Amino acid sequence: MELYYLPEGYIPEHEVEIVGDSGSIKHERVSFLSPFVSKYNVNNRVYLEVFTPANLLKHTTVVFIHGLGLTPKRKKLYIMLPKRLAAIGYKSIFFTLPFHLERTPAGKSSIQWFSDLDDVGTLHFYHQAVVDLKATLNLFSELKDFSLVGVSLGSMITMIALGVEERFRRGVLILGGGNYERILWHSLTKYVIREGYCNSRMCHHFYSKYPKYLQDIKELGSWRMVSCPKMCFLFEPLTFAPFVKEKKIMMINAIFDLVIPRKATIQLWEELQRPEIHWLPAGHGTTLFWGGKIARLIKDFLDKTSE
Repeated sequence: MELYYLPEGYIPEHEVEIVGDSGSIKHERVSFLSPFVSKYNVNNRVYLEVFTPANLLKHTTVVFIHGLGLTPKRKKLYIMLPKRLAAIGYKSIFFTLPFHLERTPAGKSSIQWFSDLDDVGTLHFYHQAVVDLKATLNLFSELKDFSLVGVSLGSMITMIALGVEERFRRGVLILGGGNYERILWHSLTKYVIREGYCNSRMCHHFYSKYPKYLQDIKELGSWRMVSCPKMCFLFEPLTFAPFVKEKKIMMINAIFDLVIPRKATIQLWEELQRPEIHWLPAGHGTTLFWGGKIARLIKDFLDKTSE
């Protein structure tokens, strides 16, 4: 497996179902087999909700990536964002992550599946998400300019995709941060994470090596050429920050976030050369109730960066 690589020109066979057409916005459900085959058949089919305005006025197509543990009820909140942008002329795509919603294997929730993965399984998760995103772009090959909007876990995948795929020209990181040691062991996450193949002591040991690893990447101009001390560095958002310097970035974070520590957000913000950032008076789980404000911030950002 060559990490985050999809052969050029790869276009999966796909199915399209028209969910609705109001005359102003067409809603289609698109599905296709993932380029990466996991051992769970149900996880190997990718699902997209595509919203196409009748008057396609905007230059970029927006792809939305949700957060961890999405439920059908929470999806209704998430999907309001692509609907709002489609209403003002942006073609918008809602992308379902591996192990979520229809892609969740039986027996456990999506959060349980994700938290039970070891380093290899987690790396496979990130790899599958990124190559599924690349295959999604290939399905819409007539379009040349794409933007990513990722929430929490989705923002981490957004960082990788921005770093390895040139067709993603800009990104919005909602509830994003970097440095997994901080995110996993210095936040509320430490109370739900399963210690086993890794724990806080081991994580600290490996992350003491991370500054040199990141510096070597910057000096060589490639993360593929640097020996990796720990597999999780290959899906660490900070690892890909040097490769998105030419892209437009906006961050939206929560003042009272107890899942993504403020220091983790600031560290990523610094590595991204201090892009535009907005702080909402919310916690991690209540940020989406600010959907109207978030939609306006995204609209303004896209309008001024995709002309």
